Amino acid sequence: ISPPRPSLRPNEAHALACLDACPLVAVLRGVAAADLPKVVMTLRQEGLTMISIPAESPAGMEGLRALTSSSLPPSSSSSPTQHLSPFALGAATVISPEQVDLAAAAGASFISCPHTDPAILERAKAHGLLVLPGILTPSEAFLALKHGAHVLKLFPSQAVPPSMVASIAAVLPPPTRLLVSGGVQAEDMPAYLAAGAVGFALGSTLFKPGLKEGELAERARVFVTALRAGQKVKEEKE
Repeated sequence: ISPPRPSLRPNEAHALACLDACPLVAVLRGVAAADLPKVVMTLRQEGLTMISIPAESPAGMEGLRALTSSSLPPSSSSSPTQHLSPFALGAATVISPEQVDLAAAAGASFISCPHTDPAILERAKAHGLLVLPGILTPSEAFLALKHGAHVLKLFPSQAVPPSMVASIAAVLPPPTRLLVSGGVQAEDMPAYLAAGAVGFALGSTLFKPGLKEGELAERARVFVTALRAGQKVKEEKE
């Protein structure tokens, strides 16, 4: 019997609801502060609801702070004819408790890490932030769950074929959400979803500096379409 999970704080609950709405986490590595509002709006218009800025990116925490303090409500749109779903902003590639503090101060509602560090998990829980820790083995998975994680991020995907995802997913207590991260391509999604993953963290395969006009929207559209198609096939088989 799995130990009871602690109740969710408001930011955790919000981020988890956004993840369930569209389990694709955008990681905007290298995004410039000046480009950040447009990039975020483009991703939102294509249906993404989880957007993160790496702690070491040029935009960094100040860019995150500017977005979270914006007068634009999370569920509103610049166009009165278009409704945009609520979304969550977070900090990615968090590698220390001090970066958790900075992310919380900047208004993040979630953080993601490339690894599992109990000190980071505990600091994030103290701030009421959802954590997406990186794991590669069942031992790391259960360590993260022990310290309050609700979402696990298998990283890197190149080292985690769908067969391994299936083995790990089979032993995780529900309702743990398992994401796949690191070089994920749209064509990879169906096999990972069928194996037990629920979503993906997308870095350079979605966003990288210097994309041409319209290219980011097209990439996002391809990923969302692949996700929904894979989800439909999975539901039909269950």
